[in-house]
Amino acid sequence: MKPIVTEFQTIEKRCSCGCTNTGHYPEDIKSHVQFGKNITAIATYLNACQYILFKRVTDILSDILCIKVSEGTLDNILERPSAKDSVHADEIKHGLKTSDWVGSDETGIRIGSENHYLWVWQNNYFSFYINDKSRSYKVIQDNFGEDFEGISLHDGYAGQNQTHAMQHQQCLPYIMRRLQALIDMKRNLWAYQLQGLFRSLIRVKKKRSSIPEDIWGKIQNRAKWLLDSFLDFKFKDKDAERLRTSHSLS
Repeated sequence: MKPIVTEFQTIEKRCSCGCTNTGHYPEDIKSHVQFGKNITAIATYLNACQYILFKRVTDILSDILCIKVSEGTLDNILERPSAKDSVHADEIKHGLKTSDWVGSDETGIRIGSENHYLWVWQNNYFSFYINDKSRSYKVIQDNFGEDFEGISLHDGYAGQNQTHAMQHQQCLPYIMRRLQALIDMKRNLWAYQLQGLFRSLIRVKKKRSSIPEDIWGKIQNRAKWLLDSFLDFKFKDKDAERLRTSHSLS
């Protein structure tokens, strides 16, 4: 692949009156030689999203795109998008907070020799990431805020449960794992049947676009009746009863 190189020139003209008129470069041209938005996007993706080290990123740019970039230049390239992060972050958070639902999670990561947590809030259109040494609710307060009015989906962690939201819902994969644990450890028939119901509903949901509205309404009513029936059970087993009565299924 060969890079596309664009050259910009300006013309300077001295008028008979003595004034000098000089053309202007495009606003985004800041130096004599610079890389465009596509190279910036590729380098940012390789380093920030795929966690590829500087040396390997420069090798990829050289081998595939025939662009010779030093590690110092690469560092400058990656500084460009980070300077605009605060603007983009506000736009992303606005898109999340005005949506009907937001899924959130946190997971442990290593940065250097320290333990951190990578937090994420996301929906179908936006994803907002932040890393912090803490796993407390304060991280949510400081970064996501307390003005969300939609449905918060998460794994039920204590900090996530405190998120200000119209309603909380534990994510379906987490519920399915808890049901599977009951099946594996205790051969719980209720968990097996409920897991089967969820899987059936997932398959039906994938065909939503081809289902008429009146039929879809009947499916929803039937699903609600079945879920209510499952929740009417009461168990002596503490683990099954804890899952049945948790807000994830209520």
